Amino acid sequence: MLIAAPHAIYITLKRDITLLPAILIHCAAGNSVSILIFLIFMYFSFSNYKQYPKNISYILLCLAALLPIMAHLVYQKIFIDGMHVPIAMMDIQYYLAFFAFFYIFSIKSNTEKRIDTAKKSILVILTLCIIQPFLNESFFRISQAGYFLSLSIFAAFFCKKIRFNVLIVLSIISISIFLINRNVSEFTILFTACYSFLITYLYFKNHRRTLTIVTGYIPFIVILVLYVIAIHSYLDIENLKFDETASFIDRLKYKFFADRAPYWTAAIKQIAEYKHLFPIHDMPDMTATLTSGQETEFSFGAHTTFLALVRNFGIIPGVVLCLSYIVCTTLSGMVFKMQSLNPYQVIVYATAISSLIIICLTGTYTMMLLFAVFSFGISGMAYSEYSSSTTVNYDNITNNTK
Repeated sequence: MLIAAPHAIYITLKRDITLLPAILIHCAAGNSVSILIFLIFMYFSFSNYKQYPKNISYILLCLAALLPIMAHLVYQKIFIDGMHVPIAMMDIQYYLAFFAFFYIFSIKSNTEKRIDTAKKSILVILTLCIIQPFLNESFFRISQAGYFLSLSIFAAFFCKKIRFNVLIVLSIISISIFLINRNVSEFTILFTACYSFLITYLYFKNHRRTLTIVTGYIPFIVILVLYVIAIHSYLDIENLKFDETASFIDRLKYKFFADRAPYWTAAIKQIAEYKHLFPIHDMPDMTATLTSGQETEFSFGAHTTFLALVRNFGIIPGVVLCLSYIVCTTLSGMVFKMQSLNPYQVIVYATAISSLIIICLTGTYTMMLLFAVFSFGISGMAYSEYSSSTTVNYDNITNNTK
């Protein structure tokens, strides 16, 4: 860390978008350096407030309003619970994650730099995906993005938007690794990769209306409906035991009702029990009742983003962050309204936005610092691209009317 920290701080302070892949690697290592990086993100996000368009400046105002609450929570974790500072800071990482979006948005860059950043990001993540078994365990999460990127790359290749190149070779290797190591826990990877493929395919086939639907608010409405279905009925579902001969549908039911719904229900019950409007520093672990009737305690993020935000930070901050998450994601999806995106931009934007949409249902790691530079950072770059294009078009219209 002592060696990595100066370099990480230096490249973050430079505010050069082409250095995003290097920042991504630093954060993916999962150590205290990522906290320093995200604190710098926060500083530049707030200090550049005036340059943001209104629809995201409101989100930044909400994050500013929540800052004293988060600072107080960290204070309690350190001085009451006796946590070390880095561990206490990690307890607000789901809050800090948003600043990757604003930091990248605030960096002034041209199309060529964004294309270069997209290509480098793809290359770095695919490489990490392939060599992950030889790396620190913390690189596991960001390496999963390699599977998402691979299917997006295949979509671009099938649509004849890119030629056969080294990235396709790396994608083939990545998918081969996934197929060799596949198990029941990887439905999230499969669906996120397929969603990334879908977005990329729809863009290159000019299905703009469908693309607007799959990157808009409707997926989040579906997610809320799935919460209700799973939580309402999981105890009535026969316990599905996974084995190699189980059908795909049975394995999917097991994942949904036996592997996730019990934890979602436990989170809902704890929120209903405490009714905490603001975070509780010593919130006890949750107890989930599995479909087998066995009870198990757990302290991780409820296996879903929205419930984890409310449970960790309280009803008011949690709901604010949930809405901010949805708005950031849907605004990023507006980049696909542009007609002339470079294929590599489409690939990386589709992958980042897909991860924000799909993973929020069954996990929380898009908001972990070791992944947020990709999920929120690339999404911030996507919305910056769209915002820049609309500003240019408005200026052209204004000049033509003079």
